[in-house]
Amino acid sequence: MKTQSLFRWIFSWRLLVGFAFFCHSSRGFAENGNDRILWDALQPVSSWKNAPEIFIQVQDGAIVLKNSGKGSGWASPEITLGLAQNTMLDLQIASIKNGVLSLQVEWLGADGTFIKAVSLIDHAKAAASLSLRLADFRPKEKRAYQFKLKFWLEGKDAEAVFSEFLIHVPRAWRVAGTRTLVSYTPHSAFTSEEGVAVDNDEASLGLRLDGETSAGLIFSERVAYQPKGMCMLEVLEVSGSVSVDALCYDTKGAFLKSVELIHEADEPGAYESGFPVVEERVPEGTVSIAWRIKPVGKKAAAKVSLFDYGVAP
Repeated sequence: MKTQSLFRWIFSWRLLVGFAFFCHSSRGFAENGNDRILWDALQPVSSWKNAPEIFIQVQDGAIVLKNSGKGSGWASPEITLGLAQNTMLDLQIASIKNGVLSLQVEWLGADGTFIKAVSLIDHAKAAASLSLRLADFRPKEKRAYQFKLKFWLEGKDAEAVFSEFLIHVPRAWRVAGTRTLVSYTPHSAFTSEEGVAVDNDEASLGLRLDGETSAGLIFSERVAYQPKGMCMLEVLEVSGSVSVDALCYDTKGAFLKSVELIHEADEPGAYESGFPVVEERVPEGTVSIAWRIKPVGKKAAAKVSLFDYGVAP
């Protein structure tokens, strides 16, 4: 058993089963908490790529795709997203007229290399409602870390109307009633320590060590120390491992000590830990903390999609 597995929850979109083991940190999924929105087609900032014959517009609170050609045309959200283990697709198809609609998920490697396209909808002709965990459609032959979605609309003057098209990651606190205090995103302010390179995109933070130096990124925002505080890290990719430290400060802002909460996560997944697990190591006088995420190992690298700080009831 790995030391980072305090609580492991094995999830499928039909079944949720929990196993509890007392170790150092946890990995898990639950049903409470606020979602992190990766893509919402109804938002004005959402942008698409599409074939010349496909027209896309927002009309009366819905997305309308129209095919002005005679054959089949495609449309795809412009963004490429990293896959979190519980990334969900919610799609409400209000209507399909004069043709058929198909939907594929295109899987990509860590470097963006195309791996495989998997069908989610095949020649649909009528209204439908879908809620899918995308990891259930991940190809098994190669490790896919990223994905894109692509619609195909076939038929002269074909039209498809979506009342909802949402890609999101549920906040997955293991303990019911845990409140999220701060959600750090790829756009949150941070400083990077010497020896680590940090790249961020719309959906993830990438960290890479230059050598064997112990270094990471530190989020700039300091937050109040909570004795029942919890942290959660979603790892998309990792070479070596990745750890999470709480940097402790006193009332005058003086640094006291670094306390590790998540120890060397070495595979993709959601990891959760909290101060109750390391209570004896938190120095007396701690009133605020800053969070550090650091790759561990020679030329270690990691890509993470979310980091949350919350408090258990």
